[in-house]
Parts: sequence; structure tokens; C-alpha cells
Amino acid sequence: MTALFDRSARGDEAATQLSQLSQGRTSITDYSIRFKTLAAACLWNPEALRARFLDGLCAAIKDEIAILDLPRDLEEVINLCLRVETRLTGRRQRRLSPSSWRAPAVPSVGFPPKPPAEEPMQLGRSRLTPHQKQHRLLQGLCLYCGAPGHQAILCP
Repeated sequence: MTALFDRSARGDEAATQLSQLSQGRTSITDYSIRFKTLAAACLWNPEALRARFLDGLCAAIKDEIAILDLPRDLEEVINLCLRVETRLTGRRQRRLSPSSWRAPAVPSVGFPPKPPAEEPMQLGRSRLTPHQKQHRLLQGLCLYCGAPGHQAILCP
């Protein structure tokens, strides 16, 4: 009879899984569902659950909420994390969309724009070999300076 109704083994197993749970690359929604499912089988107090939830978050969310005054309630913490994730996802999509590469608007009034300063001639810099050019293109590197994260037209 005890073996049939004893849930302590399940609770111990859930506690172990909960202590090892992390968000990883999943969404806050998926992470919180898995977290709440395991938490329901544990006998942890609300403070421990909140601390464990925060500890299991991915680094990007942790970085965003690090400076905030966090709510004491787990549900409110989850809602805050959902809002942060939504904002981060929106920023990431805007950054990756082709429409985000628009030229800045030129003001219609004010001083005339300064003529661009001439860049001094780069001495000692030779053309890229076809092999170097292909390597940089395949690796997503700038064709001008060789650094990642931008293209030659936007090279600093």
C-alpha cells in the first residue's frame, strides 16, 4: 500500500531535477512551465523556489535583470522575465532585419552638412588575395580590417 501511494521518491526525484534545471536556449515560457511542474512535486519554500528559478535563467536574462529590484513573488519574477525576454527578442529581430540598415534621416533645417573629410591614403596596405577575400567572406569578417561584426562599408 505504501509503495502505491508514497510520493516521496517522486518528490526527491523532482527536487533533484529542479536543482539541476536551467533555461538554456529555451524560452522563459517553456522554462517556467518545466520549473512549475517540478516545483509542484517538491516541498521547497517560496523563497527557495524563487532563488532556484533565478539561478537557472540564461545569462542574457540574468544580465538584464541584475540591476532591477526584483519582486519577492515567483509569479511576478516570471512575468518580469517574460517582459525582458520579449524586449530582447524584439531588439534582436530589429537588429537582424534588413530594414534596420536604413541610412539616418538628414535634418531638413539647420546647418548644411560638413563635407566629408578626406581619408589619408593607407600606406603599406596591399589588396587582398582572392584566397584572403574568400576566407573573410566565408567567416563573416570585414573585407577592410578583418574584424567580425560589420562590413567594409561600415568599417570604423
